[in-house]
Amino acid sequence: MRKTTMKKMKPFMLLAFFTVLLLIATACGQTEQENGTDDNPPVSGEGDGVTEDGEEGVTEDEEEEGANEDDISPVAPEEKDSVKKTINLYFSDNDLMNMYSVTREIEAENEEELVKEALHAWMDGPEQEGLQNIMPPDVVVESVTITNGIAEVSFSGEIKNANLGSSGELFLLDQLALIMQQFGADATQVLVEGEIEESLLGHVSTDEPYAAPNPEDYEEWSS
Repeated sequence: MRKTTMKKMKPFMLLAFFTVLLLIATACGQTEQENGTDDNPPVSGEGDGVTEDGEEGVTEDEEEEGANEDDISPVAPEEKDSVKKTINLYFSDNDLMNMYSVTREIEAENEEELVKEALHAWMDGPEQEGLQNIMPPDVVVESVTITNGIAEVSFSGEIKNANLGSSGELFLLDQLALIMQQFGADATQVLVEGEIEESLLGHVSTDEPYAAPNPEDYEEWSS
């Protein structure tokens, strides 16, 4: 009777034993998870932006911020419109016998600089063959003002190096006055280094403003 009872109890004891082992294993797994000993690393792209290799990755917020920075292009500086004017420049022929007009378009940053640009174009000389420049080299336009129809143009001292006779000196003054007339000056006072000279070259008086001649008296040059 006792042996029969023991035989019936063995399967029950085995079942109870395995049940206890299963409970212990389950409890250990829960303890490891609570202690942070999970062996599975976070998936790349999740968490704090750390990749599987341990390097710091770029989060979605950082990607969006970088994209926004790339979209911002530098603002180009505003370009100012230049001023253009078509004028007549005047030059003498190679024989210093007659004076002719030529059409030239000039361009500058503003109206004030446009007058100087016209004088520079004249002093650089003609582009046409058969005409000559009677201004000596290295002359500098120091200042230009126009007040109440009177222009004051100051040149550097090199203007006195012009090797001209009386007709050449008249041509020089006529040419200058005709250019300034196109900017609203009826007469032009020539200055040398800011001072009035009795005469530039000793042939024509320049102590008073020089009246511009009639531009219709001069033909347009045609080579």
